[in-house]
Amino acid sequence: MHPRHRLDLRSRDVVRGLAAVVVARRRGCAERMLLREVGASDDVLATLSVRAAWDLLLTASDWPEGAEVVVSAITHPAMAALVSEAGFVPVPVDLDLASLLPTPAALEDAITPRTRAVLVAQLFGGRSDLGQIAATCRAHGLLLVEDAAQAWTGPETLRSAADVTLVSFGLIKTATAVGGALVRVSDPELLARLRRLHPTWPVQPRRAYARRLVRAQVLLVISRPRVHGLLLGACRLGGVDPERLLGRLTRGSSAGDSLQRRRRPSAALLATLTWRLRPADPSAARTRARTASGEALRAGLPAQVPQPGERAVRTHWLFPVRADDPAALVARLRRAGVDASAGTSNLVALTTDGPAADLMRHVVYVPAYPELPEEWRQAVRRVLSQDA
Repeated sequence: MHPRHRLDLRSRDVVRGLAAVVVARRRGCAERMLLREVGASDDVLATLSVRAAWDLLLTASDWPEGAEVVVSAITHPAMAALVSEAGFVPVPVDLDLASLLPTPAALEDAITPRTRAVLVAQLFGGRSDLGQIAATCRAHGLLLVEDAAQAWTGPETLRSAADVTLVSFGLIKTATAVGGALVRVSDPELLARLRRLHPTWPVQPRRAYARRLVRAQVLLVISRPRVHGLLLGACRLGGVDPERLLGRLTRGSSAGDSLQRRRRPSAALLATLTWRLRPADPSAARTRARTASGEALRAGLPAQVPQPGERAVRTHWLFPVRADDPAALVARLRRAGVDASAGTSNLVALTTDGPAADLMRHVVYVPAYPELPEEWRQAVRRVLSQDA
């Protein structure tokens, strides 16, 4: 059984990370080396995660209590929860499914005199142009924050029309270091506030990072097709929900878990991330291969198969399709020998009706990674074509 997702990670990266846990001590030096690696030292900050970065920004803001933050209607649930936790009000805005961004009209309707910021999520590993949204934010004097957690393609990812760009290197992300994030901030005053606040947070314990690395190695073993098939079979026999089991293995800290979230990345994590972002790392080539693999699958599907994000620049970190009966489609794909999941990513709809809610009720994520053998890619194409 071929898994629905493959970690962008090798066992040698895990070993490198565990070695860094033992030898890396000088955190400041490790952070400077990381920022040099991505060619950005003046306006970029390294944090433990995108959620930690968002929490840091909200905590450092000078907005009045009850201020509103317009949020993409599809996002990680913790991002909206952190807005509420900080004493502000998240206001979801629906999406255009072709770009997976709010439409200018919907954004204008969501903005009120209480609005202070707009948080836009780039979804499924794709990225759409923020020019119109940035112009709207400038016209209203609002901070535009781009959550590009899933969209890393290289250091250029940090440059966009947004005032703040957030990129994740968590467990299931591209070029994962099993944690870590980069935050680019264009406003020097805001960046200075973040840099004053961040050192007041404790450093991630080395033992905590080591545990995450060991968990990543377990997932690498589970992702082998034979092992993955045995795991799903054992879950069926034992009455265990495999989605919940895999979710527990991949989940980070929750929105309310501030003691775990409000930490700075350890020297070991920073050193591992520097290793992963070096030009020689195979992640860049794999991203190109993943993009080509996903585009080939996409091109072979009939027009009747709804595929969100058609106007985005896609890398196919996830390959979502819309199905009238998601559970039935997942069952057919599994009978064909490939795993899939219905609506079990770390994304949710913040609305109850409209395009975003409809997509998240009917979305199925199918494997399209480059390691999937061609015969199985053809099987995915056949099943999806039959479902059209």
